[in-house]
Amino acid sequence: MLKIVNMIPKSWSDEENQDCEPNLSVNPSNSGEIIGTAFTFDNPAGTSAISPAMVGNWAPLFSSADGGSTWTLQFVMPSASGDQLPTWDVTSRYGGTSGEVYSGLISPGGFTILINRAPDAVTQQTTMASVNGDQPFLEATTTVVGGASQDRLYVGYNAGSANSTILVFLDAAASPAFTTHSLDVRSTSDMPPTRTAIHRSGTIYCAFYIYNGPGPGSTRDVVVVKDLNWGHRRCPSRRWSTREIPRPVCGWRPRFPTPGTTRTFWTRPSVMTGMDQTLRLPWIRTTISVSLLPM
Repeated sequence: MLKIVNMIPKSWSDEENQDCEPNLSVNPSNSGEIIGTAFTFDNPAGTSAISPAMVGNWAPLFSSADGGSTWTLQFVMPSASGDQLPTWDVTSRYGGTSGEVYSGLISPGGFTILINRAPDAVTQQTTMASVNGDQPFLEATTTVVGGASQDRLYVGYNAGSANSTILVFLDAAASPAFTTHSLDVRSTSDMPPTRTAIHRSGTIYCAFYIYNGPGPGSTRDVVVVKDLNWGHRRCPSRRWSTREIPRPVCGWRPRFPTPGTTRTFWTRPSVMTGMDQTLRLPWIRTTISVSLLPM
């Protein structure tokens, strides 16, 4: 049975702002704990319902301790008083079994991505790193190395509005150290979405779009790359061609060599991997599954 819950607290019943681009993460160690992010202010209406603004320096994170039945706002993500948005693009993730909470957000003061962490959902987050770019998207897991647990954090983003890039934190809970992996660029630029998926074997996948030429009439490619050792190195990519559909919204008709069918998809792909390393590329309208074991 589907249960619909209003995440906005009852005390904010007069809230009229656009809480858009939501994102959720479930704690792998406790499925009752869920966090969520959106473009949500620290007050129900800001200066007005038409022109809201932050009144403090911390944007809220939605948190639930009962599997999503009830929600609380935790004011823990960096922002700034007076800003017309609490953050720009923002996602958050639990760090595997560690219980750590990570967020990646664009500072409303400019195109600076802040990567943040906290030991839980209620503690104000500390910034671990900052880079320039667009659309930070996080994935995280915990692995054991030499008897010690380490959080592996992967931040896919578009560097300089041109280049799909991944930041790799191999021990995120203990150290802010990271390596930067700049992915394939052709023609003028990549498109903003850069999405990663983690397999428990240590194989890291990433899916992103690239332009094959300048202008709106150019073709696009869906590109998938992978690394076999937790993102220690970059591996060659496997490319699937796409063709633009002439319509006023962003829609694509990917042509996959396997299974040999043509379907319509929307932009902003995500990527998931099953236990058998079958890779799934879901769009809003449908999902296609392709085995990437030969890569």
